[in-house]
Amino acid sequence: PLMHEEVVALSSPAYQRAQGLRRVADLARAVRLQQTTRPSLWADWFAAAGHPVAQAARGPRFEQFSMIAQAAVHGLGAALLPRFLVQEEIDSGALVPLPGPRLQGPDAYHLVVPDARAETPLVQALRDWLLAECAGKP
Repeated sequence: PLMHEEVVALSSPAYQRAQGLRRVADLARAVRLQQTTRPSLWADWFAAAGHPVAQAARGPRFEQFSMIAQAAVHGLGAALLPRFLVQEEIDSGALVPLPGPRLQGPDAYHLVVPDARAETPLVQALRDWLLAECAGKP
C-alpha cells in the first residue's frame, strides 16, 4: 500500500473555544459534520473513545471530505477527516485536533494499474513519486 488512513477529529479553533470541546464527551453535543459515504464514522470514533453516542450520525451531511474540511475551517462543526488531506490546515492553525482517538482504518491507498503497463517507465516514475510523497505518513 501507498499508505494507511488515519482519521482525526478536528474543528476550527474558534468553534473549539465557543463549544468548550475539551473532552470526548463534549463532542456528543457538538455539531458533527458527516461524510455520506461513511455513515458510521462518528459512531466508530465514539466507540473507539469508549464513549458510545446514540445518535452519532446526526449532523449536516457532505459528499466529499474536502467539503467537510471547508465547513470545519469556517466553524460549522466538528469533523472526522483523514489527516493527510488536511495537514496544511492543521499546520496553519485553521484546524485544530480535538480530544479523542485517531482511527486507523483497515483499508489503505493503493496504486492500481493494468498488468501490461505496470513496468513502463511512466508508471514506475509515478509509483516512485507516490511512494516518496507518502513516505512517513500513517
